[in-house]
Amino acid sequence: MTIASRPLAFAIATFIPAAFITALVVPCVKALGLQLGVTDQPNSRKQHINPVVRIGGVAMVIGFCLALSITWGLGGFGLLAPAKDQLIWSTLVGALCFFVIGLADDLFALSPWPRLFGQIAISLAL
Repeated sequence: MTIASRPLAFAIATFIPAAFITALVVPCVKALGLQLGVTDQPNSRKQHINPVVRIGGVAMVIGFCLALSITWGLGGFGLLAPAKDQLIWSTLVGALCFFVIGLADDLFALSPWPRLFGQIAISLAL
C-alpha cells in the first residue's frame, strides 16, 4: 500500500514539511520585513503596541509551495486522474495570484477597488 492510496497519510505527509519549512522561514521573513521597514505601525486604532511585519504571508507561501513541490517530486500526485491533476495546478496558480494581490496591498497600500477588481478577474479566469 502506497502513501498516495491513503489520502489522510498523504495530507499529513504534505502538511508536516509545510509546517516545518514555514517555521524555519518565518524568522528570516520577519527580519527582512523589519530591515526593509515593511511594518504596520501601532496607533490608537490598533491592538498591537510594537510594529508588526506585514509580509508574513511570504513565509507561508514558501512553505506551502516547497512542500507541494516535494510531494509532487516524490510522485505523490502520480495516481491522480489528469483532470484532478489539472485542478490541483489551477488551484495553486489561483492561490498564488491571490497571494500577489495581498503582497501588493502590503507593500503599496492599495485601495479596495484594485484589489477587488484583481480578485474578480482571477476568479473569472479560473
